Amino acid sequence: MGEKRRKGGGGGLMAAFIDAFTLKFPIMDLGGRWTLRDLASFVGDPEPRAVDATAFEQLQVAANDLGVGLLDLRGEPRKMHHPMRERVVRDGHDFGTWGWFRDEDPKHNLPIRGRAHGTIPWEKRTALLWHTTGVSMWAARFLGVPTNGGIADNGDIVVMHPGNAYLWGAHAANRFAIGLEISGKSSIQPHQIEPAKALTRFFYAERQEHHEGQMVGMTHAMSKGNRNPQDCGRAIWEAVGWPMIQELGLKVGPTVGSGGNPKYVRESIEALEAMREAA
Repeated sequence: MGEKRRKGGGGGLMAAFIDAFTLKFPIMDLGGRWTLRDLASFVGDPEPRAVDATAFEQLQVAANDLGVGLLDLRGEPRKMHHPMRERVVRDGHDFGTWGWFRDEDPKHNLPIRGRAHGTIPWEKRTALLWHTTGVSMWAARFLGVPTNGGIADNGDIVVMHPGNAYLWGAHAANRFAIGLEISGKSSIQPHQIEPAKALTRFFYAERQEHHEGQMVGMTHAMSKGNRNPQDCGRAIWEAVGWPMIQELGLKVGPTVGSGGNPKYVRESIEALEAMREAA
């Protein structure tokens, strides 16, 4: 999951410091070489723009086909009290209660941690980054999570922000990565796999509709050292990350900031290279 919000208003300065880290290693290209450009540059808009309807309609069809709920939280205010035990029911589907958002306010339940901090230009949204929540979560609780989308414990799909929203959830990858959280502790259940793939396709399609271009796939461990290798973990990488990299033609990487390159990522690349050499 994303980093914890600090007291005293220091979060912005810390985020700026972390985001200033440059690439430690080049992106792992399986055929040629590609490098992220202008990583540190940032032009923010006041508020994230709405997601293109076509991509979202495709996600709606996928959710319906999979028999899971689709919770759209893009317009839900983060600076408003949400009763902890209030159930979130949309179109007859129960997405659970809001729960406690850990905002450190004893009187109000504010999902402040999940708010966006402006936007990043679409052409600079170059990565799809998979996270593990580290805990079991139902759909409504994702309102307080600083990533773009999530998969609940029961397989429900949640869209929290458009892909161009600037969020403090991926450390050194904040400025260029679109984040996807999967409920579980570095694990994934069978019924979560296809919804996670559908959500990945959605954010890829959304970005391509606004700006066509090469993208990469990575894990949170590749942008924050103490996440390595549990976030997202081998199970999520092998069930969702690596298959989607192959399906969408993504490149692998980069490692940035204090991030590392998990063994399971290296093994996937080595296995593919061995197959190519054998052929």
